[in-house]
Amino acid sequence: MLYTVWFSENISFAEPQPINEQRRQQYLTLISALKVSKEYSYQGLNKLLSPYPELITQLTVAAKPYNKEQQRAKDLRHCLSMVGYDNAPAIIQKVLFQRLVATTSHPLFQHISKRLENMVRIIQALFKHIDSIQFEQVALPLYAYVLYLCEHQATSISRKTVFEQAEKQVISPPLGCLFGVSQLNQEPLTVYLNRLIGDNSWTQHLLGSEQHDKQTLDINEKHWVAIKLFTYYVFQPKALFSSWQEQIIFDSLSAAGWQSKADFYAYLKNCEFADNF
Repeated sequence: MLYTVWFSENISFAEPQPINEQRRQQYLTLISALKVSKEYSYQGLNKLLSPYPELITQLTVAAKPYNKEQQRAKDLRHCLSMVGYDNAPAIIQKVLFQRLVATTSHPLFQHISKRLENMVRIIQALFKHIDSIQFEQVALPLYAYVLYLCEHQATSISRKTVFEQAEKQVISPPLGCLFGVSQLNQEPLTVYLNRLIGDNSWTQHLLGSEQHDKQTLDINEKHWVAIKLFTYYVFQPKALFSSWQEQIIFDSLSAAGWQSKADFYAYLKNCEFADNF
């Protein structure tokens, strides 16, 4: 596959601006305070965000996909009017996670950031036919998961992918496999994700996709398994999947409104993925 090389305007891969530990903790607290299902007003969000002018600046850029002209918002009020107040909490959390991952002190931070953002592109592509699903909400557990890897599995992260054909496996390999982490204790991961974004239903779907038997997965858990498989396919186009993995891909694409796997893969070819995936 040939992809257009691009760099996200929301993350500076080359020279991320450092933040101190106090700021990191403030960001984590803000993520936990925001609830994706809560109705917010401009006054409420402005009060939450006013201590963080750098986040408001990033939000004005993050609003670009929500207008036909792809123009950034002028200020927070303009940003919220563009994205809608229902969508705002997840977008704000996304910007916070992007900032935290991009400023992680890890020798592979560029690789981690690019792979993460490319996986978000895959999520956006998967749900492009379903208006009722906000892809940012789906992506939030992914950001939190990768942040957990950076904080608690830093020495295990590598450019390797330890994703193998899983005909005999009954549980899907963890998402960490896509970042070189083959062994992962699910209990502390579960506590971490629930503490940060436990109100997001897609958090439970992600955890369930790695803890439940393949025969008992619901459709949203299947979506998470499929997202991992699609990610692996993008950088390993000749990858061979087991029969149950292929069935999950079929079920996920059908539920998401895609006519066939071929149609979805053809669409992925035209997506703008970062280089060094």
